[in-house]
Amino acid sequence: MTTSVWIQDKYKNDRNGIVVHTDEILTERARFAFSLIEKWGLVAAMPDGEDSSGRAKLRLPSSQELVTRSCEISELVFDECERRGWVIKGPSAEEMRRFEDK
Repeated sequence: MTTSVWIQDKYKNDRNGIVVHTDEILTERARFAFSLIEKWGLVAAMPDGEDSSGRAKLRLPSSQELVTRSCEISELVFDECERRGWVIKGPSAEEMRRFEDK
């Protein structure tokens, strides 16, 4: 995936604007997978030994554990979406600029 950023002269108003363009677009299925991850992927508690009665204790993951898990989930989801063909190749920044110049 390529992300390009450039200044657009008077982009639809009186001032210059910044344009951010990526050349890959996620399909509805891929975006839905990400929304499921946002809702459910980071809410799991982790084992934390037992209390004095022998019941399992749980804890929230540390910040580092949460970041590591989020990155691992993201990498797996992107790879799976690409494997399934759910990532669509969009136009390049140069193609977008050529289109704007017409």
